[in-house]
Amino acid sequence: MLIAVVATLLHMEQISPTWILVGLAIGGLVGAVAAIKVEMTAMPEMVALFADKTGTAFPWARYDQVVVADFVFGGMENVGCTTMTDLLLVSEAAALEWDPETLVAHELAHQWFGDLVTCIDWSHGWLNESWATFMESVWIDATRSEDEAIWYRYGLAKAYFAEARDRYTRPIVESRFREPIDVFDRHLYQKGASVLSTLRFRCGEEAFWKGVSTYLDRHSHGSVHTVHFLKAMEDATGDSLAGFFDEWIHTAGHPELDVALERDGDNVVVKVKQTQDEDKSRSAFTFDLVLDRVDSDGNTSRTTVRIDARERTVVLPGASSVRTVRVDPGFRVLASIELSGPREWLEALVMDDCPVLSVRAGKALHESGHPHGIEAVRNAARKHSSRFVREALMEIIGKRGGDAAEAFLIETLKAESDPRVRRAAADALGSFRGEAVADALREVIHSDPETPHLLGSALKSLGGTREEGVEDTIVPFVDEAQIADIEDRVTRAQIIDPKTLSGDKVVFGATVTLLDEDDKPVKYQIVGQTEADAKSGRISYNSPLGRALIGKTVGDEVEVTVPSGDKFYLVDKIEFI
Repeated sequence: MLIAVVATLLHMEQISPTWILVGLAIGGLVGAVAAIKVEMTAMPEMVALFADKTGTAFPWARYDQVVVADFVFGGMENVGCTTMTDLLLVSEAAALEWDPETLVAHELAHQWFGDLVTCIDWSHGWLNESWATFMESVWIDATRSEDEAIWYRYGLAKAYFAEARDRYTRPIVESRFREPIDVFDRHLYQKGASVLSTLRFRCGEEAFWKGVSTYLDRHSHGSVHTVHFLKAMEDATGDSLAGFFDEWIHTAGHPELDVALERDGDNVVVKVKQTQDEDKSRSAFTFDLVLDRVDSDGNTSRTTVRIDARERTVVLPGASSVRTVRVDPGFRVLASIELSGPREWLEALVMDDCPVLSVRAGKALHESGHPHGIEAVRNAARKHSSRFVREALMEIIGKRGGDAAEAFLIETLKAESDPRVRRAAADALGSFRGEAVADALREVIHSDPETPHLLGSALKSLGGTREEGVEDTIVPFVDEAQIADIEDRVTRAQIIDPKTLSGDKVVFGATVTLLDEDDKPVKYQIVGQTEADAKSGRISYNSPLGRALIGKTVGDEVEVTVPSGDKFYLVDKIEFI
């Protein structure tokens, strides 16, 4: 049974006589009202900020938020009303790990981008979803510290980078899909938002928002193509942006950079190389790259360089006085960067105020394997002012492995005060084995940890140690409903040994070797949904490729549609191994 609870009624002078009614439809969660208040009381400030930035008043007479149990999405906007997941109702402790304010901001932004102005079809869906995701970062920019704002933008980009690296790349504007839901991926949300941030930095704050205001004013209560946004931005800024839109919106991929910092006599040499695959992206992107030369006395000299070729070399004078060089401070450009340079420059950079620069330097130092560099990374993981840096360095330290890394992570787990950094240490310990690791994780679990996420990470990593008796610690924390679900699955499950199968057709359990359009072989085993792991070559029978393969024989052609387009394969071999 759903219980409707009115949490708050907020009058906002800036859009008078508009009112916001926050309604909650929750089952048995009346006690969560205290948490709800924490997450939603910023709504008037959000509305004021978005209206000010876009130059467009809140478009509707009122705004309702309804929180329901077991909602299939995070949120679903409608004109004047958003339906929200009950996962929004978190305690203050849980909110340390997941900030529901960004979801609230995202759905509110749709009142402008998606409701006031909407895409004409889902190939232009980024005009709705990328904008709403981008406005999350606008809220963070306005209300949080600079390092958090930078890290939030970087987090959006990282989510997209992972999809581009592990799955596929596609243009943001994409018309090749079977169902609209197919394009609701990290390109639509995170890449598009990151491109808007890149455009914002390119145009400058005033010109960018002037263009946005022009766009909303021209197309209010209408539907739009991407070209409508392009034209509004060009008219407002006086800048030709067709090339930018072609590169970043209508072309797949992003700049992947190797940046080498070098000394050459009394000069600093910065070598920038674009390494992205030309078969999946464009040969070279064009963008402005900011370089800060930081001298030993703390003075900074800024140089902005136009990068428009696969390779570019920049020379900065005065290497003898340089303490470090900052590459793209503030994360202004959607680009993945692998950094290298003199160890002392990287050691200075790992303590930089910009968290993205710190982590890039930390990664380079740790991968170098130099003892002094590794110690500099550990020191930054202990003392850096940004907890985002300390969290990220835990992962880097954990990946290297070894006794020293294990000891450091255990020390952090015991001595660190911030539960979010402790969680990062607990996660990193998931790749270690042994009694010492298990004991440290047990200590966290039994000490009533500060956040549920820290507890979850400790339990997960404890299971990974495979030490005797860890199940006695873990099982009491497993939800009874989860146990019932697992038991139900077990009772209905069939154990299939692929070695007992045979035949000339692809069936569940078969291992299939495919040839792609370049005659390159790729091998997959057809498995159940819970066993699927594409990185390990196991795909679900219910995945698009799995469904296409079932029943096929050697020599058959297979076509599968993914967001990046149609892919064709030839079945080369069927095995039962």
